Amino acid sequence: MQSFPAAQLQGATLIVPVVAIGNTAQLSVDLLINTLQLQRVARLQDPSLLPAVGFKPYEHVPGLATAMELYQAAGSNVAVVQQRAAAAPGTQDAFGQSFAAFLKQSGVKEVYVLGSIEAGIRRDSQLVGLQLRCWAPKSDANAGPLQSCEGSAPGGVPQLEADFWQDRALQQRQLPPWPLLRALQQQGVPCAALLSFTTEADNLGDAFQLASAAAAAAGLQAGSGSSGAAAQPQWQAPSSWQYLGGGAAGAVY
Repeated sequence: MQSFPAAQLQGATLIVPVVAIGNTAQLSVDLLINTLQLQRVARLQDPSLLPAVGFKPYEHVPGLATAMELYQAAGSNVAVVQQRAAAAPGTQDAFGQSFAAFLKQSGVKEVYVLGSIEAGIRRDSQLVGLQLRCWAPKSDANAGPLQSCEGSAPGGVPQLEADFWQDRALQQRQLPPWPLLRALQQQGVPCAALLSFTTEADNLGDAFQLASAAAAAAGLQAGSGSSGAAAQPQWQAPSSWQYLGGGAAGAVY
């Protein structure tokens, strides 16, 4: 993993979306970046990432969109990654290991991974109520991030139910967010995940919900991009969302 220019992440709290079902995590990060007017401070590159370039994603940020970028507000200790391209097939583990090693070397304080789970595999008890779950690898270092995730929505965000792992253990799961979470655990980087039950459809409502939870977990203040207790931001969708679902202006190559 390389950063252009070199990323300044020492002691930072990092929000990272993974490319998964419905792209809900990417949409929620769009809301964070656009509403909080975060600035692009680096482009990230890794051999496993598929190449991608698209038109200007936010009015306040100049230039084209690329596969993976880092955003932050001046003076803030919270940074946000936007990942628009998936890792190539068969390279999810390699990408997770490379990214986790980069974050460890950069001195990141903690990582909140945003992702989604196919809604079709929900159990009966999961069909009603909040469609968010939180999870963290078992480690004392992850207790703080997990607690922040649990308290990130009114009434609390439940932990992912234990029977989720009956079909396949963590080490056997090859689709995001699990390879990255495994790698962060191996690197000893404190982390937790916020996960949305999602389908391939109109996921804007899910994105707003996930963005609100991520902002609360990371302590993002409305309007400043800094951290600390504050009211939830009034979400502002980027103008690029008018091209969701297709259109030449919204093409990504």
